[in-house]
Amino acid sequence: MHNEDHLYNLNEQSFLIVSNDTVVKVNQFFANLTEYSMNELLNKNITDLFKFLRIGSNFEIENIDVKSDYFLFTRTLEVKFIYIEVIKEIDKQIYIFKEKVKSIFEDESSYLSQILSDNLSGIAVYSAPDFTLLKANQTYLNFYEAPYNRQENVLGMPIYDIITGFKDSSIENLLKDTIANGKTKVLKEFMYDKYKRGVTYWDSTITPLFEGGRVKYIVCNACDVTERVVHRKEILKQKDELEAVIENINDAIFIYDTEGNLYTLNKAARDYFPSENLKKYGDGYAYTKFFSFDNTEIPPEERPFPLIKKGHIVNDYKAKMVQGDTIRYINISGRPVYNLDQSVRLSIVRSRDITEDIRKECIIKEQQELLLKKEREKSEALKASLEMKDEFLSIISHEFRTPLNVINSAIQAINYICKDELSDRAKDYVKMIKQNVLRQMRLVNNLLDITRANSGNIKINKKNIDIVHLTKSITESVNIYASEKGVSVTFVSSITKKVVGIDDEKYERILLNLISNAIKFSVEEKSITVKMRSVRGSICIEVSDRGIGIPEEKIDLIFERFGQVDSSISRYAEGAGIGLSLVKRFVEALGGSISLKSKLGKGSTFTILLPCEKLVEKNTDKPMIDLLGNRLIEITNVEFSDIYF
Repeated sequence: MHNEDHLYNLNEQSFLIVSNDTVVKVNQFFANLTEYSMNELLNKNITDLFKFLRIGSNFEIENIDVKSDYFLFTRTLEVKFIYIEVIKEIDKQIYIFKEKVKSIFEDESSYLSQILSDNLSGIAVYSAPDFTLLKANQTYLNFYEAPYNRQENVLGMPIYDIITGFKDSSIENLLKDTIANGKTKVLKEFMYDKYKRGVTYWDSTITPLFEGGRVKYIVCNACDVTERVVHRKEILKQKDELEAVIENINDAIFIYDTEGNLYTLNKAARDYFPSENLKKYGDGYAYTKFFSFDNTEIPPEERPFPLIKKGHIVNDYKAKMVQGDTIRYINISGRPVYNLDQSVRLSIVRSRDITEDIRKECIIKEQQELLLKKEREKSEALKASLEMKDEFLSIISHEFRTPLNVINSAIQAINYICKDELSDRAKDYVKMIKQNVLRQMRLVNNLLDITRANSGNIKINKKNIDIVHLTKSITESVNIYASEKGVSVTFVSSITKKVVGIDDEKYERILLNLISNAIKFSVEEKSITVKMRSVRGSICIEVSDRGIGIPEEKIDLIFERFGQVDSSISRYAEGAGIGLSLVKRFVEALGGSISLKSKLGKGSTFTILLPCEKLVEKNTDKPMIDLLGNRLIEITNVEFSDIYF
């Protein structure tokens, strides 16, 4: 029979087709059965697919038996019970999957489904006789050691691969015996010592479920009682010494039976109620009230003893105990002691007086609040002082600029009108005046920009400009000034053109400042190199010199406001020491970063990284700006005022 005839006869059955061990076709019914999409199932190796679906149990792909019961797990880790039929063609195999009409998990209202979803106790279902885990709630999975405490890591696995030391253990024998005789087993404080975490104790019920007259599943209902058992064993072991130990404990110890009768109390506990004859819980409370730390009165049923009597463990229970004019802060812990039948036998309550601790905490808190207040006042005063200083600098800088502009204009007028009438000595004086005016203009500009930066008022006006052409033009414009110091400046670029959005005025100030510094620190016949290249989506500009260099421990200081590497050198190089601080702020305002590598006596390299981003403009065909116009000349004159005169 041809493959097409088989497909025609499959009707609405779930199937997949395999060729050369690869799944080449999956119908929608099979995808619905597994809850995976057809694309997730196609083109997989058939063995890998069956492992992916966790098909079991005792599954061998070469020996599939149409009469055998199998199961698979869906995307949501629901187990589906199935039969598998294989139809073999010459070059294909058709795998037909038939879901069992009814399974133990189908009825969501069943008792088994209910207790699995309640999570009140640990419930798991294993297949028999291979003990493959089919279903488990999270409470049960939490008993397993990682990574087997998660459904996706454990469902469909045999218990031998999950529980350490299960093979040939007593619990394996109990499960096998349950399958053999078909009777439920109830275990109390069953000990298991194969876990890595050590000895554990369990209350468990092992119930067989039948199908077709034989045990098909094992349901395990388990509760970890290790803490309870270990605690009881410890109490019993120390019983003879308990009263002597309790009597000498500094904390108050109260031990009650289930009726509230005082079993014992130590000296510290008797000091709580020195004038009372204490026999039962509540004696001495006639003039005693308990409050939480927010001054809410604690009702009797919410106090430690009633809670412990119900089987609760109390830790770090804090309360305020008021007895007339006496206030005592206490920290209470306690736990129940059990009988062999697991009923509560005794309630042990420990109360520690923490009044002094609370008093110290209050003092510390007050001191901290006072300290914080003083620090805030100090910070606010410092902030106000800095703002006042910046305002003062701004005002002074503006005031300086006006007479400097007047002097500069006067010098230009003298050079234009009276140049031929001046003696050589007078020309030298005019030149000296002009140099110092430009130096002062440089200082005033830097002070104003620093003040704006501190106020967050650096204005950036970006436009799309070819940064390669801009950088080359700026570099070439300084050659005349560099030559006066016998230094050559070279521009090198691995890119020929790159249009980016940039504030050209800020960029000019950045580059001219770095080049002027390089010239100042270079000796004659040395070279300065300005390099450009692309680096991971950014534009990289490097300004390198072979000058005196900077000590490694002083590199971070060079970018600080008013930072000076060396008083004599810094005064010569930067005046007030704010030029490179401004450079860093301008670079960051452009969205970039600047760094420095330097070696004493070998030279320095400043590296700038700027974003390689283009602005969206309506008209991108703007003519290139006149880079050698008046503005660039004026900026260059100011930045190089210490060099070319």
